[in-house]
Amino acid sequence: MKTRPFSVIWMLLLAAATFAASQAHPEPSEGWLLPLLIFAWLLTAIVLIPSPLRSQLLAGMRRLRAVPILYWLIVLVYVCIAVGLWLIAYQPTNGRALRPIEFAYVLWTLWLLVFLVGCGIDEPQLRTMGVKLSHSKLTGVLITLTTIMIIFFAGEAYLRIFYITTDGYGFTAMNYWWYENYGWANPNSLGYRDYEP
Repeated sequence: MKTRPFSVIWMLLLAAATFAASQAHPEPSEGWLLPLLIFAWLLTAIVLIPSPLRSQLLAGMRRLRAVPILYWLIVLVYVCIAVGLWLIAYQPTNGRALRPIEFAYVLWTLWLLVFLVGCGIDEPQLRTMGVKLSHSKLTGVLITLTTIMIIFFAGEAYLRIFYITTDGYGFTAMNYWWYENYGWANPNSLGYRDYEP
């Protein structure tokens, strides 16, 4: 990382992800957590400790940023996949607290996003990328894709947080959390879903 704020944010995200992972009690299907953290700590060591491997990594990031359209598309696809995997696997919704493993995953994805955006970047490279993007015909397409992604995830967040309702199917996550939040989960002593008489 070239700038101190990026380095500090980057390290804090990794420390917070590691702390959240230490509080998690992953199920057997969540064995991905430890390899992600090992990868994160190894990559952090490579970036922070001067070595030939660090030089190669920074050169690779510089080559990737030499084609800013491809770089933008990779970051956009990464964000879509990371958020999509979280939404599909854990179904975050109103009334349900996030589990520590979810915090670890979200913090790890933010850590990797900060790495993709800030690793080895400097002002001349940003200016060069801006000039290339301003002359590219695909910039409008990527602006449109980015706008659609932001609108989709904003709508998804709104519906998950503020619009929770039952449905006619009875097996969706939205229906389950509606009953958890607003329905009568436990019947009274007479067997009815009502207050105890």
